[in-house]
Amino acid sequence: MNPPFNILASHHLPQNFTSDVPVVIKHALNNQPAFLNWSPESLRSDIGRKKVLVDKSTDGLFRVNPKGGAFIDEMLEMSFTDFLEKISNPTEEALRLYLIHSSIPINFPELMPQMTIPHYVDQKRLRHINLWVGQKGNISPLHFDTNNNILCEVFGRKKIILYPPQQGKLLYPYSCFTKAPYVSPIRADQPDFKTYPKFASAKPYEVILHPTDIMYIPPFWWHQVFNLDMTISVNFWWRLYKKQCINPSFARIVTYRFYNRMKDFIKRV
Repeated sequence: MNPPFNILASHHLPQNFTSDVPVVIKHALNNQPAFLNWSPESLRSDIGRKKVLVDKSTDGLFRVNPKGGAFIDEMLEMSFTDFLEKISNPTEEALRLYLIHSSIPINFPELMPQMTIPHYVDQKRLRHINLWVGQKGNISPLHFDTNNNILCEVFGRKKIILYPPQQGKLLYPYSCFTKAPYVSPIRADQPDFKTYPKFASAKPYEVILHPTDIMYIPPFWWHQVFNLDMTISVNFWWRLYKKQCINPSFARIVTYRFYNRMKDFIKRV
């Protein structure tokens, strides 16, 4: 379906994002010179010797374990150079690898001087600046975030399939009494209507991000991300605002957190 949100040119870049629907800004990173120079080769030069923890998958879909809240497969540790080599020259038998939301300030502080935090990110509420690097064919789980999110596409292309929060009941999210109430087991591009019949009524929206594009994804919007190429991305997460709590998915998170705090309390008494 055509997106219910604006796709704007870079000269329409807003001072801030307060929309309750996603916004795509084409070529916005042309105003961020450092990102224009980032590539696998430049990152190899800057952080190639660093040890990184990467997630793995046998088929490209990085599934979450609802009992543990983390990805199902164990993480692997290797140098960033070795990681790049494996995802640049994959074999059919090789595991799919993904560097997922790795904190730049904590894990790659040498990259911070190259960056400026965009003016449209609320720095007073900023929580995380993350680096994402993955090979062609990698797929995130269908999920929502509880933060405001700016996704910056630096290298390669990503396809994103989105569903508004109001459609969450059609997506079969894991229970609030698991560790993953913000995740759905559904693969949006290969729907299994026999197992998930209500999903047939969901109305997806799709966008492809090209290098230098950015996308604002409001809290609680369901989205699944597909790497169309080997990709490098950076995202900024900042805390949601009070008005954004008026949302059907916010109740899921409140229930989840209350339940887990009560479990912890009972263990201590």
